Amino acid sequence: MKQLYLIISMNKKLLFALPLFFLFFISSVTAQTLDWSSSFSPTWADGAVSRTANNVSGSGVNVSVSITNSQAGTYQQVTNGVNAPAVNNNNGRSNFFLLAGSTDALEIDVDWTSNTAYVDVVYNFSQPIYHLVFRVGDIDKASATSTSYFDRVTVTGLNGAAAVLPKTITAVNPAGNYLTISGNSAYANTTSGVGGNAGTNSTANNSQQGTAEINFGAQGVTRVTVRYDNHPSALANPALQAIAIGNMSWSLTSLPVDLISFAAKVDDNNNTVLKWKVENQENFDRYEIEYSILDSIGFTTIGKVYSNNQSTGTYEFIHSNANSAGNTAYYHLKMIDRDGDYRYSHFIKIRQENHTNVTLQPTVLTKGEPIRISIPGSSINPHRIKIVNMAGQVIGTAIMNGTSWQLETSKWNSGAYFINIEGADIKKTFKVLVK
Repeated sequence: MKQLYLIISMNKKLLFALPLFFLFFISSVTAQTLDWSSSFSPTWADGAVSRTANNVSGSGVNVSVSITNSQAGTYQQVTNGVNAPAVNNNNGRSNFFLLAGSTDALEIDVDWTSNTAYVDVVYNFSQPIYHLVFRVGDIDKASATSTSYFDRVTVTGLNGAAAVLPKTITAVNPAGNYLTISGNSAYANTTSGVGGNAGTNSTANNSQQGTAEINFGAQGVTRVTVRYDNHPSALANPALQAIAIGNMSWSLTSLPVDLISFAAKVDDNNNTVLKWKVENQENFDRYEIEYSILDSIGFTTIGKVYSNNQSTGTYEFIHSNANSAGNTAYYHLKMIDRDGDYRYSHFIKIRQENHTNVTLQPTVLTKGEPIRISIPGSSINPHRIKIVNMAGQVIGTAIMNGTSWQLETSKWNSGAYFINIEGADIKKTFKVLVK
């Protein structure tokens, strides 16, 4: 689950009181992003459970992060030789989760022997921050019918001594009903035959069925706790399971427009559909939709949507994106007050893809139980299958022609494996556990 967020804020009271040479500073970007790769000193080492980030984005805000595991000795390796918790630096490490909208993610892999065990990730901020947004990914279960584990994430906060809860928790990609969201928790859908094991191996939104976006809105926050555990429906001794937490973003001021959610998807006609929801539209004028086909800078305005002069609103904008499959586009909102002040939303990264779907079941199995792979509509596109063990050794390969394939596991040892599936229209990796 990745998120890189950009917010621009304007302080109306100070603009007229400070000397001219301060004006550029106030009207420029004042986003703060806690980046797992670059914000901490020393950097987050594999297996580390605490670090401090000082003066995040030059804002003067310090953030200390500490991780506690209620059941010692249950952290697992993310990949060969890499102990969890570990950071996927700039999405550059193989066999790590990837979160849409984030350049990094902290991955937590565990094999608890009790369904009441938990990991707490606690953030302490040196001063109140506002509009806090981040994503947590791969909240799922082993397969559509498995009960071995049900990932659950519960988020709580404080503003000083006062308790605060997220304003919203939303599924980044609600397709397939992988997530159940209840109050301040998001957990794998416990209904048999619904949801399953999320891919979480691409920054495209269609691989993010198990990713939730947490948004605290305009509330001030000084402490956030992300608890990772199991829904009570999980087996008493859960299987190997994991999640990933993306970068955090926030601003230092509470501004008139409260952006509750901002999401995008590619429809069947390859158009990008942008949807957003807001509250507290005070003296607000319009939203300008900005677009870039190169990177997360150099945006061009492609449309305007005017406020409905109500305190809350839900909006939609459709862009006929001419990008070909495999290309990436970036979008964000410029939110403009009637007096001309503005700030930016976080940007959304959309990849134009062929929407080829792949399923692999089961992901937790007994030695000798076959693994079934299905890629609907792939009969003319061969796919290469590669099986890699935790030592990084390739123990098998195959060429899949057609829509289905079956892997025999009678000669596999107990343990975790990565199954890489790659072709002209797809590239995905699944982690499986052989008991």
